[in-house]
Amino acid sequence: MAGSRDRLRNGRQGREVAVNKRITRQKRQVKLLDVVSWDEDEPVTVGDTIAQAVRASVPPAQAARAVGVSEYTFRSWMREGAQLAIERAEAESIGERRRQLSHRQQGLLWFYEEMQQALAAAEANLARSLHALATGDGLSTGQVVRKIERQVQGDGTVKEVEVERKVTQANVLPNVEANKFLLRAMAPERWAANDKVEVVGAGGGPVEHHHTHSVPVLEDMVAKVAAKLQGRDEPEPVAPLGPDSQPTIEATATES
Repeated sequence: MAGSRDRLRNGRQGREVAVNKRITRQKRQVKLLDVVSWDEDEPVTVGDTIAQAVRASVPPAQAARAVGVSEYTFRSWMREGAQLAIERAEAESIGERRRQLSHRQQGLLWFYEEMQQALAAAEANLARSLHALATGDGLSTGQVVRKIERQVQGDGTVKEVEVERKVTQANVLPNVEANKFLLRAMAPERWAANDKVEVVGAGGGPVEHHHTHSVPVLEDMVAKVAAKLQGRDEPEPVAPLGPDSQPTIEATATES
């Protein structure tokens, strides 16, 4: 009996240890140079995977999240890599010897430069696709027309049979909006929209501004001034002012 209890206890503890190890692995921060797969004999790291996704036009933050890297961590890697690239360029410009970088710093610098190339490649691919859409160059659409007839089979059943198939091809016409977008991106000083909205007053003059106070505010101001002149702490109730009425303030002064 005691042996059975020990085996149960040991089995339960073993499962708890396995679960804790799995949770620890899940919580472990993903590192830039962690190997996630192999391409023949070459390791594919986390940084490689992100860069490959960006080359395929996946947004960088989304590409990072796909391999378990938060957007904050991704931006931190890029920021540190950019700083290292600036320091290296400054050292080269004045002929200084490059400082020795740690393994982590080398990885950050490599990742930053790899991401710049990946972003440029993605932009070039999208620009080529947009250019093809704008000009219609190399693009075509196809349409398949099928003619179906119902035929009576030997056993008396009716079956639909394709008796003719026709495929038509047509070139894609140039897209005006795509052309506009490309022109504005390449030469904004000549093609960007320069619509301006100008607000003027009557007759083309300046806009008139009127500052008014509502009647209740004026009533309150009149009552407070009258109270101070008469030496009272609280103003007396004031009858609402009509459109033709004028506020009057009565005050008495004594000479000593």
